[in-house]
Amino acid sequence: MQKIIFILGLVSLLKFEAFAQQANSLQVRSSNNSEIMIRLDHRYLSQQGANILVYDIEPGRHRLKVFRVSPLGFSKKALVFDQYFTALPGRVTDVLIDVVTRSADINFMEPDSRNVGHTPHDPLDHSKNQK
Repeated sequence: MQKIIFILGLVSLLKFEAFAQQANSLQVRSSNNSEIMIRLDHRYLSQQGANILVYDIEPGRHRLKVFRVSPLGFSKKALVFDQYFTALPGRVTDVLIDVVTRSADINFMEPDSRNVGHTPHDPLDHSKNQK
């Protein structure tokens, strides 16, 4: 009986440790669907668009820079957001950037595929109105 309790305790401890070290995701969105690109911890990411998803972000503190890409196709980009954030283990960090006011709304969501791409209170989400 003691062996069973010990084994169950060990398995529970290992599952808890695996959850605590679980990598998470970062989602950066533009509030007015402007083309943006991001720099995360001193490296530019090749993704560009109005909604950028980055997987396997290590939990902890990160620096996020968001640039608005010129709509005229020039290589010039304007910095609209520069801030540190803390990524929580096993969570999706959702950053909604207002490129006009240069402010951001940062939320932490459960890694549920239904939530990736929008948040329930997103004013730009017109998916309920589409047929």
